[in-house]
Amino acid sequence: MKNNFLDGKVLYLVPTGAHKTKYFDLFLEQLSSYNPNIWILPTEMGRDLLPNYEALSLKYHIKCDFSKSNNLIVPEEDIVVVAPCTFNTMNKIARGIADNYPLSVIHNALGKGVKCIIAPAMDASLWNNFALQESLRILQSQKNVQVIFPEYIYDDEGNLVKTTMAPYEKIVDSILHCYTKIKYENLCDGPIPESILEAYFNEFAENGKKLCDDGYLSNVAGFLAKRIPEGYLVTATGAQVGALNKEDIVLVVKVDNRVVHWCGTKCPTSEFPLVYELFSEFKNVDVIVHGHCKEITYGKFNKKYLSSCYLKYGEWNESLHINPILYEYGKAIMKLHGEIVFANSFPGAYNSYKEMRYEQH
Repeated sequence: MKNNFLDGKVLYLVPTGAHKTKYFDLFLEQLSSYNPNIWILPTEMGRDLLPNYEALSLKYHIKCDFSKSNNLIVPEEDIVVVAPCTFNTMNKIARGIADNYPLSVIHNALGKGVKCIIAPAMDASLWNNFALQESLRILQSQKNVQVIFPEYIYDDEGNLVKTTMAPYEKIVDSILHCYTKIKYENLCDGPIPESILEAYFNEFAENGKKLCDDGYLSNVAGFLAKRIPEGYLVTATGAQVGALNKEDIVLVVKVDNRVVHWCGTKCPTSEFPLVYELFSEFKNVDVIVHGHCKEITYGKFNKKYLSSCYLKYGEWNESLHINPILYEYGKAIMKLHGEIVFANSFPGAYNSYKEMRYEQH
């Protein structure tokens, strides 16, 4: 498939005075492959930290203030991304302070309902500061704001020693997810047989609700998957796993040259390449649950389950990063991406998930 998911979309990127801004060119390189219209609106300190500023200004639009020099007409934004975001900038966004050009742009966008993604970049003491945590609460209460949590780094005793901004791959993934849920090629082969829904729907609905009610899955994030004789049953992309309807269940009948053939009314989970690769690799596994339990994803004692790198959603070959962990434990934590749990039944997956949570205390 062509990487044109952001074709023509206007992205306002706001780098601030955090150390990660020195590597902003890596972020731009990853984003550019999806063909967006990029505008860089740095804070004053962010501008000073941008790598190869002159070279960047020749390749991208950069606007630092309210001046109308060069008759530059800034197009209407589709999305605003504040990354990396300092303690100071994050608090100002939450409290409505617009004392410079990029902050004015951010608040204007928020008032229009434009999507804003914020990737905090600060040390652990600032992240845990009461003012920042209140700002986090305010920002997370806004429907058009997404805060990408930083990576937590603990010592062997479970003490938080460092927080660092999520990798740029995670931020790019979050931007893509705003515009395309499905990255892989797929074909609908017709409706799902009613006999299959009758046989399996209640199992999916009851266990999905239990996993959500107990905090292992959250709303539309995550999936349930089960191997059956006819293929693979999975929850649909965008399905509310805790309140499933029959149209939220999809039967994948085959994968041919990485084209996913499915039956149902909705497309399979955006993570289906991962589902397929795991079922293909682990022949004795009948059930896979992918959840997002922050208590586990960012847990103090999760090192043995944790992948060494971030796994991009919806792409092939990402399972290779967690296969060794799954072979050893039957469950794994995808760095900043949530958990994968194997079992032969959904109750078995629930119990395994519960054990992971207990280990964090």
